Amino acid sequence: MKTLFKELTAQLETIAELKWIDKDKGQMNFEKPPILFPAALVTLSLPNTQNDNRLQQSGEARIEVKLCFDWGGNTNHVTPEAYRDNSLSYYDIMDAVFNKLQGWKSSEVTPLERRSLVPLQRPDHYTTEVMVFTGSFRETVS
Repeated sequence: MKTLFKELTAQLETIAELKWIDKDKGQMNFEKPPILFPAALVTLSLPNTQNDNRLQQSGEARIEVKLCFDWGGNTNHVTPEAYRDNSLSYYDIMDAVFNKLQGWKSSEVTPLERRSLVPLQRPDHYTTEVMVFTGSFRETVS
């Protein structure tokens, strides 16, 4: 898992707009999150595994990329287009993450497939979008 995390975050590091890439440790649960925005917070999990034999397992890897924005601005239809485009620029970062990870494979996981993109409703001014990718893995006891 450590290798997958490092390879994945190296991919995200190539997206210049992202100012913070880290494991999701609940940073967005603070009144002033201890991160730089925009950020990508990553969670890796193995929701489905099965034994191939006594020393090998295969299954599905689930990669959750929580995209966090200190977002403001107007997006309504009467906002002048230049201002509206600026307010909607977080979509450009979401597109960049999709373009970087869709079909990407590592030494530990087959090409990734995006499974969902869901906004998290928050009581503050931060915008958080959760993008989930899956891929197959095979792991052998060393």
